[in-house]
Amino acid sequence: MSRPIPCKNFLTRSASSRLGPRLRPLLPLNPPISAPKVQKERIRPYSSVELESRITSVPETLRLKLPAPTLMASELRSRIPQKATSLALKDLPLSIFDIFLDAIYMCSGPNADKAYEVMLESWQTAFADGGADRATKQRFMEYKDTVIHIMINRADYDAYKRILVPTLKVGRPVSGVELVMKTFKFQRDKTLNAVIISNRAIDFFNSPRTPTYEKHKMLAIWLRKTLLYSGDTTDLGDTLSKFLDFAQAIGPINFRTTDPHLHLYYKAFRLLAAPKKKNMYYTPLMKMKKIFQIHTTFNEFNEFLTCLMEANVSEDSKATTIAWRMKSDLSLQNNLDTRTSKDLTLLMQAYLNLREYPKILSVHLQFPNLHDDSQIEILLKMYAQTKDWKALQEHFEGMYGMGDLPRLVHYTIVMEALVSMGARQEIEQLMTQLHLRNLKPNVFMYGSLIRSALNENDSEAVTKYFEEFSKQVKSQKIPNVQVAKLQPLRLEAIAKTADRQTMISAVLATLDESLDPSSSLHKEEVILTALKYSASLYSLELFEKSYQAACKLDLFTDNVYFASITFLTKMGLYERAETMALEAHQNSDVPYQNSRIFSAQLKNLRVWAAETPDNIFKHRLYAEIGVIMRQVNAGQASRNDIEELMTECAKYELSTSEPAAAERYLVSIQRPKDLVERHYLPLFRYYDNSLNHDSSKKILELYGALVKKNTTISAQLYFYVIKALVKLEGNEATSDNAIGLLKPVMNMYGLTKKGAENKLITSMELTKQAASIVQILKHCLTSFGANDKTTSQFVNKALENLQSKLGKDINIEYRRELYHRLAEICFANGYPATAVGILDAAMFEYHEIWRLMPLTQKRPKLLLIRYSEAIELKVKLLRALRMPTSDYEAILEDLNKMHVPIPRPVMDLLFERVIGSSMSAEAFQIVMGAVENFLVQGSMADIRLSRLISNVYRRYICYMLERNSALDLNQRFKAFNHLYGVDAETVKSLLAPVSDQRQALIQELLKLPKSVTVPFETLVSHPSHLFVPFRASWQINSLNPLHATKLVQLLEHFCEDNKPLSYSLYEQYPETFEYLLLFRDEKYRLTAFQEEVYKLSGGYERGLREHRQEVIDLMDAHCR
Repeated sequence: MSRPIPCKNFLTRSASSRLGPRLRPLLPLNPPISAPKVQKERIRPYSSVELESRITSVPETLRLKLPAPTLMASELRSRIPQKATSLALKDLPLSIFDIFLDAIYMCSGPNADKAYEVMLESWQTAFADGGADRATKQRFMEYKDTVIHIMINRADYDAYKRILVPTLKVGRPVSGVELVMKTFKFQRDKTLNAVIISNRAIDFFNSPRTPTYEKHKMLAIWLRKTLLYSGDTTDLGDTLSKFLDFAQAIGPINFRTTDPHLHLYYKAFRLLAAPKKKNMYYTPLMKMKKIFQIHTTFNEFNEFLTCLMEANVSEDSKATTIAWRMKSDLSLQNNLDTRTSKDLTLLMQAYLNLREYPKILSVHLQFPNLHDDSQIEILLKMYAQTKDWKALQEHFEGMYGMGDLPRLVHYTIVMEALVSMGARQEIEQLMTQLHLRNLKPNVFMYGSLIRSALNENDSEAVTKYFEEFSKQVKSQKIPNVQVAKLQPLRLEAIAKTADRQTMISAVLATLDESLDPSSSLHKEEVILTALKYSASLYSLELFEKSYQAACKLDLFTDNVYFASITFLTKMGLYERAETMALEAHQNSDVPYQNSRIFSAQLKNLRVWAAETPDNIFKHRLYAEIGVIMRQVNAGQASRNDIEELMTECAKYELSTSEPAAAERYLVSIQRPKDLVERHYLPLFRYYDNSLNHDSSKKILELYGALVKKNTTISAQLYFYVIKALVKLEGNEATSDNAIGLLKPVMNMYGLTKKGAENKLITSMELTKQAASIVQILKHCLTSFGANDKTTSQFVNKALENLQSKLGKDINIEYRRELYHRLAEICFANGYPATAVGILDAAMFEYHEIWRLMPLTQKRPKLLLIRYSEAIELKVKLLRALRMPTSDYEAILEDLNKMHVPIPRPVMDLLFERVIGSSMSAEAFQIVMGAVENFLVQGSMADIRLSRLISNVYRRYICYMLERNSALDLNQRFKAFNHLYGVDAETVKSLLAPVSDQRQALIQELLKLPKSVTVPFETLVSHPSHLFVPFRASWQINSLNPLHATKLVQLLEHFCEDNKPLSYSLYEQYPETFEYLLLFRDEKYRLTAFQEEVYKLSGGYERGLREHRQEVIDLMDAHCR
């Protein structure tokens, strides 16, 4: 895959100067896994306030060491010689070009100032006498425009003149970015805190030799850069005055939206309209009005306002509405209405973006003299978004007879709206009308037809529409490049009936087809669809194929990177996800400021920090999170996709129990129209986890705020709202408010008698929300359904309707979750036998994933949690049905085959039913296998550490025997000798002979984890620091003592007088034998050690684990 030169704003990528990715891991990201880590304390996530204070104090050695672009600039600087002749380039750890390139990428990050200095120093070093060779200098020159652009962004003409100009050839062609720097000579005056611009710029705009288009392009760049430099409104008057003077020098000012040069200014116009303080839009417009009155006419300012409206309608719709308000005020002041149909169209589009639907109709009715055809599209979109089928139908049918209306664009809008309303018959009728009017259907219309058939589970119709679409493509009536748009729908049709392997094969076939040079599937949509199924199917194989296809087709967009990083995080491949995030930052148009990449990276670091057991490494991850959070808080993140980044910042705050800070991140988003339900869900989940009276009230407050914003709300969020209502009403036998909301929600999904004909919810949407709907019904049933027959009947009827609407074919993405939830509600409703059958279907889906997942692959945490919940539910169902022991043994056997780890509570439930005195030899083998997997997956850390310390103790006694008698050591170290099973008189004969006992002891110490070991000198003077037990346990899995005792008894029963069987079992289950030996023998030794401590202390009453240091001091005094 290629890495483009970073380009921003007006810079264009140079296809001839691309470089391959150069990622150099400096240090291992993960802690060594050969030795366990002691968890001295539980590290909680830092709040944003704590991060701000802690991040600066984290030593550089603890900072997360990642590939080269994240090296601190101070490290880069240290690799550049002070003089070119002081150190030969070949002696540098990295080449001078590598350092230069790293610095360029960091110029957009949090260490931009230091990186900028390194970039300049590396350029000087390369071009100094005796510096880089000719080929290296040529590579530097490929990045000349990038360096100049960075200088422009920093307003540093002095550096350009001092460092770059001497290295440039005279008489060469001048690039656009160089022309900008030479013309305007941007230079920041630090004393005045302002940017000085060359007075000779007017000469450029007066020059007759420069084409008009180039002049407008340069003026647009000047205006944008000047506004970015200013930072507040104090310079607005001078900036706008100069802009108008320059514009007049080019020619007559024309702000009509038909001007071909006007689009060049739109980025700058968005900066002009942007409020310097929140919601202070009108004040800048008043200042602009005064400046225009001095330099131009009223009509020109009026046309300029229309330009501002068009420039901001998509990015900042609020600014468009304020510009309309200014035009309205001017019309009243001058008794002349200058508002046009274009203005009204822009205003209606702004209200549509803001989801202020009543205002659209209001302004459209208020100004009938400003109506035009383009406003019809907006009205149709409004009816489609509000799902007002009656109004949509009336408005569309009213268009017939109006000249050439309706046109293709109107058909497209209406047909897409009809899909969401489940009106397949009407869509087919519209398609027939198109053919009668000799209009050619487009790809979106065929997409509507296929989705409507998918909603009704009509696979034959889906195939028929695909064939029709393919014929249109072959006859060139539809462009070949649009074929990829319908690939996700084709795969969705397969997903309704396919099993996991069939689905993976179908996606792989699509990817293979996309790699064919003659294929029309070289599109981002194909890669994104493949990545989506990789995540839902937990398929690393499919991901790798998608990744390879994206590399070969050069389709690594921000969306592809985001989906890839998110997948790797979901699979627990955190290190690889972080490396890919860095690669994505490098390839971004805004390196290290891309909000979409930041959001995926922040999620990965947050989950990684929560998962890692190593506290030192956890601190390093929190430090990296702090770097990103500080950059976001400083506004150094792109506006595109900022809502996703703010949501991830909010999630991090919620992980630190700071909901108020989390809400502030969401409130800070300037484009609230981009916030949808999923951005608020983390807040609802947080308050739901601590469901009490106050948190329930907070959930209802958030819900009310979303309703006021006309936010679309689904069953996923209604679940939390209904739970909050039940909680507030005290779980009474009847809950009027909760039931009052339950009925319209079920009606919305067509699950009541009243809503049976409701087609506003598609089959796909119903499938997606089905699990949440079942959760709502279950909560109502368990809360008060048993005491309220009416509610119980309502729930059961809704459940029957849901199953009827879903049919037998469920999309593979949602099967596991839906079957699991259905089994839960059947169990709660008193039908355990039915629940077992449904749960078995869910278990089959889980087993398909485990069966095809390599044993070496890490098991995703979320999937393990869901599977453990399913196992726990299965055990409860088997108990309710009084099933025989063999059913529980079958569960253990499945776990053994698939090597799936499960938590201790679930293991305890299974053992209670399986372990018994009448157990067969075959059942005993199954149990031993389950225990082995359970202990291996739990790392066996306590046992391994105990063995390592025992080895150190034996060597320690051997070392001490060179200076002390065996009798003396047996007396002084009596307690430790009993604990570790050592006799000073015989210990030497049990160990391999060595010539240097001191060196042998040091070698044993080196085998210990760093968090446990002590220096040799400390061990000799204070041996109790290492040898006293009672450390906090950091073993993940441990057996219930009762079950361990029972296993020991069973081992004695089956292995009595049968040594071959004993040896065979030990070879098969070594970890289990080690654990049980510890449990039986070493537990006794530990108890004896505790009694010895009690004797020495004269009756020590406090907990030994809580006061380990006091025990260490006591034993040190005794052993001297």
